[in-house]
Amino acid sequence: MVGISPNVVSHSLNIDKSFPPNQQKRILLDDNRKKTLKGEVDRLKANQFIRDAFYPDWTLFDLMKHHFETEEGKQLCNKFNLVNQIKLAPKKIRIDEVCYTIDLKNAKVFKGTLEGEEKPDATFSFKEDDFVKIAFGKMNPQIAFMRLVYTS
Repeated sequence: MVGISPNVVSHSLNIDKSFPPNQQKRILLDDNRKKTLKGEVDRLKANQFIRDAFYPDWTLFDLMKHHFETEEGKQLCNKFNLVNQIKLAPKKIRIDEVCYTIDLKNAKVFKGTLEGEEKPDATFSFKEDDFVKIAFGKMNPQIAFMRLVYTS
C-alpha cells in the first residue's frame, strides 16, 4: 500500500516444500460478478496494493531436481541415460520459446541448451499449458504432439 512501510504490515505465505503443488478448480462466474471482480482488482492494482505475479522459472523442473536426489530418481537416470531438451512456448510453438535441458546421464536439470558439441538425444516442443497437463498426467503426450503437428 502506498505510504505504509512494509515493516508495519506485510504478508507472506508459509509454504512447506515437502507437499506437491495442487491446482484448485476454476470457479466460473456470471458476467455481473466478473465485471465487479475485474473492477475491484483494477482498483487494487491502481492503488499499488496488489501487483501481477510472474514466475519466470518452472517449478516442475525444480521438483525434478529434487526427484533426482531420491532413490527412484537415481534408478530413472540409470535406466534411461538420455539427454532431452524441452522447449516451452507461452502461446504458440516457436515463438518466445524457453529451452530446458534434462540430463539423465548426469542427473541435472538446467535452463538453456547444451554447451559444446554435445547434442540432445531428443528435443520436444510444447505449449506451456499442454506441458503442465502432461506433467500432471492430465494429457497424453501423443495428444500434445498431434496439436503441435496440426496447428503449426
